[in-house]
Amino acid sequence: MPKLVSIITPCYNGEKYLTRYFESILSQTYPNVELIFVNDGSTDGTEKMAIEYGEKIIAKGYKFVYFYQKNAGQSAAINQGLKVFSGEYLNWTDSDNYLPAHSIETRVTFLDNHPEAGLVIGRSAVVDDVDYNQIGLIQETGLNRTRTRQLAEDFLKGQMSCTCCCSTMVRSSMFRDAMPDPLQIETPREIGQNYQLFFPIMFKYPTYYIPDMLGYYIVHQDSHSHTRKTFEQKLHIQDVATETLSSITGRLKVDENERDWFKAKIAEYDCKNRLDILQHYQETKHLSEIVQKMKQLGCYDSTAKKMVLKIRYPFIKRLADFVWSKKNK
Repeated sequence: MPKLVSIITPCYNGEKYLTRYFESILSQTYPNVELIFVNDGSTDGTEKMAIEYGEKIIAKGYKFVYFYQKNAGQSAAINQGLKVFSGEYLNWTDSDNYLPAHSIETRVTFLDNHPEAGLVIGRSAVVDDVDYNQIGLIQETGLNRTRTRQLAEDFLKGQMSCTCCCSTMVRSSMFRDAMPDPLQIETPREIGQNYQLFFPIMFKYPTYYIPDMLGYYIVHQDSHSHTRKTFEQKLHIQDVATETLSSITGRLKVDENERDWFKAKIAEYDCKNRLDILQHYQETKHLSEIVQKMKQLGCYDSTAKKMVLKIRYPFIKRLADFVWSKKNK
């Protein structure tokens, strides 16, 4: 029997997208799948659709596990799935994304052929939520990297397609080994769960990229990420992100040199993100403290200095934006 693949899918009010998602699961060419669907307190028709499709999924020969919980956020929903999944390979996929028919089989084949790999990442298409037209692409092609510091930096910069979990897969034994015991993650609503799920295994086991298109990631124009946030809200989200990353660092199963390096990188990108926020909102709050910290960390480079000038002297930013707009007409 082929190895079992577990898929954990959290869902909150996903009725609009569930048909496409479930049909993509039913279309898979891989024969041995366990779908764990966690209804995170939905108030629409999510439960009815999930139960109806669950019968079709079981009829296909797959396992289907359904949970209902009071609304607590995606991370809390993922934790429900982490308690019960039994597959040798694991993936977590949002209910509004969907997969090409070969997606699961392609990832399993790669992991079967590369027993040293802890994580495999494919390419993902970014599509709109109206006509499902492709508007972008996540992941360069032809990249292969084992566990490196550069890999962690890419993730901190938001440059890795790990953020698009529908095209990834982890080897469960390595995932369990790298993660905390008991197997669970923190549950802040302000940020996603992928940092907590991917960082530990990336640090301990090799990560590989494959060029195949393995998932479709839907961008919602009315989602949280597209909603205008206040300056204080953005600072709060940054506080939560840095606190969560710091907590992850304390649990990483690495030597102290690696841990210290990672702590310094988290602090560096925290400062850079705060400069971005200050510049975007034309605020100067805590600017001097941020600059001082960057100097202590040794990351107060020319890019940071330019940003600080634009924050302190807004007319420089307006002039730079004007010149840039002229050049790109």
